[in-house]
Amino acid sequence: MTGEIAVVGAGWIGTHVATTFGVAPVPQREASDFTPPVAGALIIAGGRSTVPSGTDIAELIADECASLRTLLARARDASCRVVVLGSSDVCGAAARVTGATPVAPVTDYARLKAAREQVVLEAIDNGVDAVVARVAPVHGPGKAQSVRLIDAARRSLIPVPGGTRHSVGFITLDDLTRAVESLLRSGQRGAISLGAGSTPIGDLLRALGREQGTEPRLVGVPIPFARALARSRSGPVAWLGRFALPREVEMEAAIEPMTVTEAARYLVGGRPQSVTD
Repeated sequence: MTGEIAVVGAGWIGTHVATTFGVAPVPQREASDFTPPVAGALIIAGGRSTVPSGTDIAELIADECASLRTLLARARDASCRVVVLGSSDVCGAAARVTGATPVAPVTDYARLKAAREQVVLEAIDNGVDAVVARVAPVHGPGKAQSVRLIDAARRSLIPVPGGTRHSVGFITLDDLTRAVESLLRSGQRGAISLGAGSTPIGDLLRALGREQGTEPRLVGVPIPFARALARSRSGPVAWLGRFALPREVEMEAAIEPMTVTEAARYLVGGRPQSVTD
C-alpha cells in the first residue's frame, strides 16, 4: 500500500475511522460510482447495521452482495488493499469466535453479513488483496447501547443474566480503529476476528461502576429470565437482558486490546449525554 486511503460507509464506525485517517467517508449510497485509490487502501464499513422486521432478506442480500462484488473488482483493478468490516454474528451462538470458527448465522442480519463475508472470500480467490473482519459488538462515545451499559453500571444492584463470570463479545471503537490501521499494513487475508478476547461481564460492570464512583452489587439471574429483562421499559435493564450468552471474540490483528479497566475508563471518559437525561 503506497497510495491514499478511502473509507466507504458513513455510519458511526465509518465516520470515526475516516476521521482518524483524515478523509471524508463515502456514503454507501454513493459507492456504486466510487473508484478505489490506485495502489492505496479501501476500508469498507458500509452495509446495513440492522435488518428491520418484514425486510425481504433475499433481495437485500442480493443487492448488497452485487454492490460489494463490483467494489471489490474495482479494488483489484486498482491494486488496492481492502479491509472489510463484518460481524462476529456470522458465527451464531459460538462461545468463541476466530476467523476459523464455522459460519452458522441465526438471524437475518447475521445471514446478510455471512453472505457479504463469502463475497469477500471469493474475491480473494480471484486476486483481491483483502481481509474480512468478524467484528465484536463495538462500544464507544456516541453509541446509545454504550450509554445504556454505562448507565446500568451506576446502579447499586445489577441483575446479570447468565451470571457474572462469562465473557461477552466486546471491542472499543478505539481498538477497532487501531486494528484496522494494523490490517492496512499487514499481509493478512481471508476471515479474521476483531474483539477484546475474554471480557467477563462482571469485571466489565464493576470497572464501569468504579469509574463512576460506585461499587455495584451484581446478582446472577437465570438465563430464562433474560427475555423478560430485555422487554423492560427501563433502557439499562433491557440492555442487560442481552448479555445472557457467553461470547469471546479474539483479537487477530497485531494490536493489544484494552484491558477491562482501560476500556471502562475510555467509555466513561468519552461518555455522551445519557439516553435517559
